[in-house]
Amino acid sequence: MILSEYQQYQGSQSKYFKDMWNYLDVLTLVIYIVIVTLRIVTVAQGGEAYHNSLLVFINHLYGVNTMFLVMRFSSVLSLNAVVGPLQLALFRMFVDLLIILLQFAFVIVAFSLAITKVYTAEMSYLTPIHNHTGDARRYHHPYCKEGVFKCLSKTSTILIWSVFGLADKKDMNSETSSSSNVALFLYVVFLVLSVIMLINMLVALLTNTYDNVTTNAEVEWKFSRAVVENQYRNLHTIVVPFNLLSVPVALCYFKLEGNPREEEAKNVGNSTKIFTVIACFRFSLNAISRNMVDHFLCQLKKRST
Repeated sequence: MILSEYQQYQGSQSKYFKDMWNYLDVLTLVIYIVIVTLRIVTVAQGGEAYHNSLLVFINHLYGVNTMFLVMRFSSVLSLNAVVGPLQLALFRMFVDLLIILLQFAFVIVAFSLAITKVYTAEMSYLTPIHNHTGDARRYHHPYCKEGVFKCLSKTSTILIWSVFGLADKKDMNSETSSSSNVALFLYVVFLVLSVIMLINMLVALLTNTYDNVTTNAEVEWKFSRAVVENQYRNLHTIVVPFNLLSVPVALCYFKLEGNPREEEAKNVGNSTKIFTVIACFRFSLNAISRNMVDHFLCQLKKRST
Protein backbone atom coordinates (compact mmCIF):
# COMPACT_ATOMS: atom_id res chain seq x y z
CA MET A 1 0.00 0.00 0.00
CA ILE A 2 2.91 2.33 0.71
CA LEU A 3 4.38 1.60 -2.74
CA SER A 4 1.01 2.24 -4.37
CA GLU A 5 0.60 5.59 -2.63
CA TYR A 6 4.17 6.56 -3.49
CA GLN A 7 3.53 5.71 -7.14
CA GLN A 8 0.43 7.91 -7.17
CA TYR A 9 2.34 10.74 -5.51
CA GLN A 10 5.20 10.52 -8.00
CA GLY A 11 2.75 10.47 -10.89
CA SER A 12 1.29 13.87 -10.08
CA GLN A 13 2.03 15.58 -6.79
CA SER A 14 -0.45 18.41 -7.31
CA LYS A 15 -3.33 16.10 -8.24
CA TYR A 16 -2.57 13.69 -5.41
CA PHE A 17 -3.67 16.11 -2.70
CA LYS A 18 -6.78 17.16 -4.61
CA ASP A 19 -8.36 13.76 -4.03
CA MET A 20 -9.99 13.48 -0.59
CA TRP A 21 -9.51 9.71 -0.54
CA ASN A 22 -5.74 10.11 -0.61
CA TYR A 23 -5.85 11.91 2.74
CA LEU A 24 -7.70 8.91 4.16
CA ASP A 25 -5.08 6.57 2.68
CA VAL A 26 -2.25 8.54 4.26
CA LEU A 27 -4.03 8.55 7.62
CA THR A 28 -4.54 4.78 7.40
CA LEU A 29 -0.87 4.22 6.62
CA VAL A 30 0.22 6.42 9.53
CA ILE A 31 -2.03 4.48 11.93
CA TYR A 32 -0.66 1.18 10.61
CA ILE A 33 2.91 2.37 11.17
CA VAL A 34 2.03 3.40 14.73
CA ILE A 35 0.38 0.01 15.34
CA VAL A 36 3.41 -1.93 14.07
CA THR A 37 5.78 0.24 16.12
CA LEU A 38 3.78 -0.19 19.32
CA ARG A 39 3.44 -3.91 18.69
CA ILE A 40 7.23 -4.22 18.43
CA VAL A 41 7.55 -2.30 21.69
CA THR A 42 5.15 -4.67 23.46
CA VAL A 43 7.04 -7.71 22.18
CA ALA A 44 10.35 -6.20 23.32
CA GLN A 45 8.97 -5.41 26.77
CA GLY A 46 7.44 -8.85 27.22
CA GLY A 47 5.13 -9.59 30.10
CA GLU A 48 1.56 -10.79 30.27
CA ALA A 49 -0.99 -10.02 27.59
CA TYR A 50 -3.66 -9.37 30.21
CA HIS A 51 -4.09 -5.97 31.86
CA ASN A 52 -1.77 -4.41 29.28
CA SER A 53 -2.83 -0.85 28.54
CA LEU A 54 -0.55 -0.63 25.48
CA LEU A 55 -2.21 -3.64 23.86
CA VAL A 56 -5.61 -2.14 24.59
CA PHE A 57 -4.54 1.08 22.87
CA ILE A 58 -3.29 -0.93 19.87
CA ASN A 59 -6.67 -2.66 19.61
CA HIS A 60 -8.36 0.74 19.70
CA LEU A 61 -6.21 1.83 16.76
CA TYR A 62 -7.10 -1.40 14.94
CA GLY A 63 -10.79 -0.58 15.35
CA VAL A 64 -10.37 2.97 14.05
CA ASN A 65 -8.31 1.77 11.09
CA THR A 66 -10.91 -0.86 10.23
CA MET A 67 -13.52 1.88 10.08
CA PHE A 68 -11.31 3.92 7.73
CA LEU A 69 -10.70 0.91 5.46
CA VAL A 70 -14.42 0.20 5.14
CA MET A 71 -15.01 3.86 4.28
CA ARG A 72 -12.21 3.69 1.71
CA PHE A 73 -13.82 0.67 0.07
CA SER A 74 -16.94 2.76 -0.53
CA SER A 75 -14.98 4.87 -3.04
CA VAL A 76 -15.86 2.34 -5.76
CA LEU A 77 -19.46 3.53 -5.49
CA SER A 78 -18.51 6.78 -7.21
CA LEU A 79 -18.33 4.87 -10.51
CA ASN A 80 -22.01 4.01 -10.31
CA ALA A 81 -24.39 6.37 -12.12
CA VAL A 82 -26.98 6.22 -9.32
CA VAL A 83 -24.89 6.19 -6.15
CA GLY A 84 -22.04 8.33 -7.52
CA PRO A 85 -23.88 11.70 -7.50
CA LEU A 86 -25.22 11.02 -4.01
CA GLN A 87 -21.71 10.31 -2.76
CA LEU A 88 -20.50 13.56 -4.30
CA ALA A 89 -23.29 15.38 -2.48
CA LEU A 90 -22.16 13.80 0.79
CA PHE A 91 -18.60 15.01 0.23
CA ARG A 92 -19.76 18.56 -0.46
CA MET A 93 -22.00 18.43 2.62
CA PHE A 94 -19.06 17.26 4.69
CA VAL A 95 -17.19 20.48 3.84
CA ASP A 96 -20.19 22.55 4.96
CA LEU A 97 -20.39 20.48 8.13
CA LEU A 98 -16.76 21.25 8.96
CA ILE A 99 -17.43 24.97 8.60
CA ILE A 100 -20.37 24.84 11.01
CA LEU A 101 -18.44 22.63 13.45
CA LEU A 102 -15.67 25.23 13.50
CA GLN A 103 -18.23 27.88 14.46
CA PHE A 104 -19.60 25.52 17.11
CA ALA A 105 -16.12 25.09 18.57
CA PHE A 106 -15.62 28.84 18.95
CA VAL A 107 -19.04 29.29 20.55
CA ILE A 108 -18.53 26.39 22.98
CA VAL A 109 -15.08 27.61 24.04
CA ALA A 110 -16.33 31.18 24.54
CA PHE A 111 -19.32 30.21 26.71
CA SER A 112 -17.32 27.58 28.60
CA LEU A 113 -14.75 30.17 29.61
CA ALA A 114 -17.46 32.64 30.62
CA ILE A 115 -19.42 30.15 32.75
CA THR A 116 -16.24 28.82 34.35
CA LYS A 117 -15.18 32.35 35.29
CA VAL A 118 -18.59 32.98 36.86
CA TYR A 119 -18.38 29.88 39.02
CA THR A 120 -14.75 30.38 40.02
CA ALA A 121 -15.65 33.85 41.29
CA GLU A 122 -18.08 32.38 43.83
CA MET A 123 -15.30 30.40 45.47
CA SER A 124 -14.35 33.53 47.42
CA TYR A 125 -17.56 33.15 49.45
CA LEU A 126 -16.56 29.64 50.47
CA THR A 127 -13.13 30.47 51.94
CA PRO A 128 -12.58 31.09 55.68
CA ILE A 129 -12.49 34.74 56.79
CA HIS A 130 -11.75 36.66 60.02
CA ASN A 131 -9.03 34.19 61.00
CA HIS A 132 -11.45 31.24 61.08
CA THR A 133 -9.84 27.91 60.49
CA GLY A 134 -11.22 25.01 58.56
CA ASP A 135 -12.18 24.39 55.00
CA ALA A 136 -15.64 25.59 54.06
CA ARG A 137 -15.61 23.41 50.94
CA ARG A 138 -16.18 20.41 53.15
CA TYR A 139 -19.68 21.64 53.93
CA HIS A 140 -20.54 23.05 50.51
CA HIS A 141 -20.65 21.57 47.04
CA PRO A 142 -19.69 24.32 44.62
CA TYR A 143 -19.70 23.83 40.87
CA CYS A 144 -15.92 24.25 40.55
CA LYS A 145 -14.88 22.33 43.65
CA GLU A 146 -12.38 20.18 41.68
CA GLY A 147 -10.34 23.02 40.20
CA VAL A 148 -10.48 25.42 37.30
CA PHE A 149 -9.41 23.06 34.52
CA LYS A 150 -11.77 20.28 35.53
CA CYS A 151 -14.51 22.89 35.84
CA LEU A 152 -13.79 24.07 32.29
CA SER A 153 -13.86 20.50 31.01
CA LYS A 154 -17.12 19.83 32.85
CA THR A 155 -18.73 22.96 31.43
CA SER A 156 -17.64 22.17 27.87
CA THR A 157 -19.03 18.64 28.19
CA ILE A 158 -22.39 19.93 29.41
CA LEU A 159 -22.61 22.46 26.58
CA ILE A 160 -21.75 19.85 23.94
CA TRP A 161 -24.35 17.36 25.17
CA SER A 162 -26.94 20.10 25.53
CA VAL A 163 -26.88 20.60 21.76
CA PHE A 164 -28.21 17.04 21.42
CA GLY A 165 -30.71 17.50 24.25
CA LEU A 166 -28.84 15.19 26.64
CA ALA A 167 -28.09 17.72 29.40
CA ASP A 168 -30.19 19.23 32.18
CA LYS A 169 -30.10 22.81 33.45
CA LYS A 170 -29.82 21.43 36.99
CA ASP A 171 -26.26 20.43 36.12
CA MET A 172 -25.41 24.14 36.02
CA ASN A 173 -26.63 24.90 39.55
CA SER A 174 -24.21 25.81 42.32
CA GLU A 175 -24.14 27.23 45.88
CA THR A 176 -24.87 30.93 45.31
CA SER A 177 -28.01 32.00 43.51
CA SER A 178 -26.37 34.96 41.76
CA SER A 179 -23.74 32.80 40.09
CA SER A 180 -26.32 30.19 39.14
CA ASN A 181 -28.59 32.83 37.60
CA VAL A 182 -25.80 34.37 35.54
CA ALA A 183 -24.62 30.94 34.39
CA LEU A 184 -28.15 29.88 33.45
CA PHE A 185 -28.59 33.10 31.48
CA LEU A 186 -25.39 32.37 29.53
CA TYR A 187 -26.60 28.80 29.07
CA VAL A 188 -29.86 30.02 27.51
CA VAL A 189 -27.98 32.39 25.19
CA PHE A 190 -25.75 29.50 24.13
CA LEU A 191 -28.77 27.32 23.32
CA VAL A 192 -30.30 30.11 21.24
CA LEU A 193 -27.09 30.61 19.25
CA SER A 194 -26.31 26.94 18.76
CA VAL A 195 -29.65 25.17 18.44
CA ILE A 196 -31.71 27.87 16.72
CA MET A 197 -29.17 29.75 14.60
CA LEU A 198 -26.22 27.47 13.84
CA ILE A 199 -28.21 24.27 13.31
CA ASN A 200 -30.70 26.04 11.03
CA MET A 201 -27.78 27.54 9.13
CA LEU A 202 -26.31 24.05 8.77
CA VAL A 203 -29.58 22.71 7.38
CA ALA A 204 -29.76 25.60 4.90
CA LEU A 205 -26.18 25.02 3.73
CA LEU A 206 -26.71 21.29 3.30
CA THR A 207 -29.93 21.85 1.36
CA ASN A 208 -28.26 24.37 -0.95
CA THR A 209 -25.30 22.07 -1.56
CA TYR A 210 -27.54 19.11 -2.33
CA ASP A 211 -29.60 21.17 -4.78
CA ASN A 212 -26.46 22.33 -6.60
CA VAL A 213 -25.11 18.79 -6.89
CA THR A 214 -28.40 17.30 -8.08
CA THR A 215 -28.74 20.05 -10.69
CA ASN A 216 -25.37 19.13 -12.21
CA ALA A 217 -25.55 15.45 -11.25
CA GLU A 218 -24.57 14.05 -14.65
CA VAL A 219 -21.67 16.45 -15.16
CA GLU A 220 -20.42 15.93 -11.61
CA TRP A 221 -20.56 12.16 -11.93
CA LYS A 222 -18.74 12.14 -15.29
CA PHE A 223 -16.10 14.42 -13.83
CA SER A 224 -15.49 12.16 -10.80
CA ARG A 225 -15.42 9.03 -12.95
CA ALA A 226 -12.91 10.58 -15.34
CA VAL A 227 -10.75 11.59 -12.37
CA VAL A 228 -10.74 8.02 -11.03
CA GLU A 229 -9.91 6.54 -14.44
CA ASN A 230 -7.16 9.08 -15.01
CA GLN A 231 -5.73 8.38 -11.56
CA TYR A 232 -5.56 4.59 -11.87
CA ARG A 233 -4.42 4.52 -15.48
CA ASN A 234 -0.71 4.24 -14.70
CA LEU A 235 -0.95 2.22 -11.48
CA HIS A 236 -0.10 -1.43 -11.03
CA THR A 237 -2.67 -3.74 -12.57
CA ILE A 238 -2.93 -5.91 -9.43
CA VAL A 239 -4.42 -4.19 -6.41
CA VAL A 240 -3.06 -3.94 -2.88
CA PRO A 241 -2.07 -6.20 -1.08
CA PHE A 242 -1.82 -8.82 -3.86
CA ASN A 243 0.88 -6.76 -5.60
CA LEU A 244 3.22 -7.86 -2.80
CA LEU A 245 3.26 -11.24 -4.54
CA SER A 246 3.07 -10.16 -8.15
CA VAL A 247 5.84 -7.55 -8.11
CA PRO A 248 8.60 -9.82 -6.66
CA VAL A 249 7.54 -12.67 -8.96
CA ALA A 250 7.71 -10.38 -11.99
CA LEU A 251 11.13 -9.05 -10.96
CA CYS A 252 12.48 -12.57 -10.46
CA TYR A 253 11.10 -13.66 -13.83
CA PHE A 254 12.67 -10.71 -15.64
CA LYS A 255 15.96 -11.37 -13.87
CA LEU A 256 16.04 -15.05 -14.83
CA GLU A 257 14.39 -15.02 -18.25
CA GLY A 258 15.08 -11.46 -19.24
CA ASN A 259 12.74 -8.67 -20.20
CA PRO A 260 11.34 -9.30 -23.71
CA ARG A 261 10.91 -5.58 -24.33
CA GLU A 262 14.57 -4.90 -23.59
CA GLU A 263 15.62 -7.76 -25.85
CA GLU A 264 13.53 -6.41 -28.70
CA ALA A 265 15.09 -3.00 -28.20
CA LYS A 266 18.58 -4.51 -28.31
CA ASN A 267 17.79 -6.49 -31.45
CA VAL A 268 16.56 -3.44 -33.23
CA GLY A 269 19.65 -1.47 -32.24
CA ASN A 270 20.55 1.47 -34.36
CA SER A 271 19.80 -0.19 -37.69
CA THR A 272 16.56 1.68 -38.16
CA LYS A 273 15.48 4.87 -36.49
CA ILE A 274 11.89 4.47 -37.54
CA PHE A 275 11.08 2.65 -34.29
CA THR A 276 12.49 5.51 -32.28
CA VAL A 277 10.40 7.96 -34.23
CA ILE A 278 7.29 5.81 -33.73
CA ALA A 279 8.01 5.47 -30.01
CA CYS A 280 8.44 9.22 -29.65
CA PHE A 281 5.28 9.78 -31.65
CA ARG A 282 3.33 7.34 -29.45
CA PHE A 283 4.69 9.03 -26.33
CA SER A 284 3.67 12.44 -27.65
CA LEU A 285 0.20 11.11 -28.46
CA ASN A 286 -0.15 9.77 -24.92
CA ALA A 287 0.97 13.08 -23.50
CA ILE A 288 -1.44 14.98 -25.75
CA SER A 289 -4.34 12.70 -24.82
CA ARG A 290 -3.51 13.05 -21.14
CA ASN A 291 -3.42 16.84 -21.47
CA MET A 292 -6.72 16.78 -23.34
CA VAL A 293 -8.30 14.73 -20.55
CA ASP A 294 -6.97 17.15 -17.94
CA HIS A 295 -8.29 20.11 -19.93
CA PHE A 296 -11.68 18.42 -20.28
CA LEU A 297 -11.80 17.76 -16.55
CA CYS A 298 -10.99 21.39 -15.80
CA GLN A 299 -13.76 22.55 -18.13
CA LEU A 300 -16.27 20.22 -16.46
CA LYS A 301 -15.24 21.45 -13.05
CA LYS A 302 -15.67 25.10 -14.10
CA ARG A 303 -19.13 24.36 -15.50
CA SER A 304 -20.19 22.54 -12.33
CA THR A 305 -19.08 25.41 -10.11
